[in-house]
Amino acid sequence: MEVADSYGSSQGDKDSGREAWEKSYINRFNDTVTFIVGEEIQVFNVNKMVITKISPFFRAAFDGAWTESSSKTMELPDIEPILFAALIDWAYSGSIISEHAREGPIYSLTARSLVQLHIMADRFQIPGLKNATNDGIFDIYTDLFKMKISNLHDAFDKLPENSTLQCLLIDMWIRGEDRTGTTIKLVESLPKMALRLINAYESGANAEDEWNKSDYHEDL
Repeated sequence: MEVADSYGSSQGDKDSGREAWEKSYINRFNDTVTFIVGEEIQVFNVNKMVITKISPFFRAAFDGAWTESSSKTMELPDIEPILFAALIDWAYSGSIISEHAREGPIYSLTARSLVQLHIMADRFQIPGLKNATNDGIFDIYTDLFKMKISNLHDAFDKLPENSTLQCLLIDMWIRGEDRTGTTIKLVESLPKMALRLINAYESGANAEDEWNKSDYHEDL
């Protein structure tokens, strides 16, 4: 009789319980769910185990009592496909725009897109991706000042007060060059951020303060 090793069983000596377990184990990697994303509709077929592992939101949707658990389909018309692609890339690889996505000219997400990706990660309860977007913004923080101030509105309107991204944006602004004119515009168009800046300055914050990426990480 053939003897099974510690990693599986021989084909000649399987009991029904092991066969059922092996089939279930294999199917976990074949079970996919579908996302219909964007106004112009981009379809993503994603491994269910991968997406539900990183997000309590998606786990509740596809493993709970939501209609998506039976349809295995979720519509996200308000999400930009490029941002959802970055979410999926991160879910599989642990990187935003991973190496296998780097074909031809090397592009990366803009500061504006990273802000929006962070907001999406907050919506879907993915703290690891929020940390990754903060790292990306930290690395290109000078690009913050190339953005229109209007692009920062969502960070202060759609995220909880004192979120890690808001704290990062405030600290980045403090470390920028002389922004007198821009700060006046900030007061006019984004008073929430302007008030946070004023409070930070009154608390003694300055551009010489040490800072690290890990300062803007959430616990996983």
